[in-house]
Amino acid sequence: MGTIITEAFRYNKDNFLVEFFRHYSKASSAMHGKDISASLPTARQAESARIALQLEASIPLVKLSIPDAKNNSHYFVVPAPSATLYTLPGRPTRGFKAYDLSSRNVVFVKDSWRINLPYKTLNRAKVANIPQCIVSGDISTDEYHATKTHLYVEYPWACCSGAQFIPHRHCLIVLNVVGRVLVEYSSSYEIVSAVRSALIGEW
Repeated sequence: MGTIITEAFRYNKDNFLVEFFRHYSKASSAMHGKDISASLPTARQAESARIALQLEASIPLVKLSIPDAKNNSHYFVVPAPSATLYTLPGRPTRGFKAYDLSSRNVVFVKDSWRINLPYKTLNRAKVANIPQCIVSGDISTDEYHATKTHLYVEYPWACCSGAQFIPHRHCLIVLNVVGRVLVEYSSSYEIVSAVRSALIGEW
């Protein structure tokens, strides 16, 4: 999402690097990037989610709390995401099935980094061929899930002076439609129709 590089220093003479690791070791979990809004589901919630999502008992589960526009929390149980060694540059999006604890339905959750444009704006404008947004919200209200690169571009030691970086926030979007993997189409007509519908929504 963005990298901040300091001005050069000699790590074997200055103590900046040592001080960084000292402060980092004492920092809170939130400052380390942990999503403090995630928790473990209760035994009953986990059992219901496993049945709805057709998950084996060995798969760990996480309960996500997503605030709406009125700051009311909505809860969803999802399989614990696994870390990947490499993600594509840009604004990567992860998607997964989730169990809605209030409606008891299977929904789709998008884990992404947003520009300041709420997804529900598209629904209000009646844009064709996009799922309905059940709830969406920033993953945390603190500052640790927002990019910072744009704040440092004019510093004298920055090598990208004058560049423009758009700030982003980590967010979750819950949609009412759970799609299929793209290669699981039954005919060429079905996949062409799906691509056509997506293009209409994009336009």
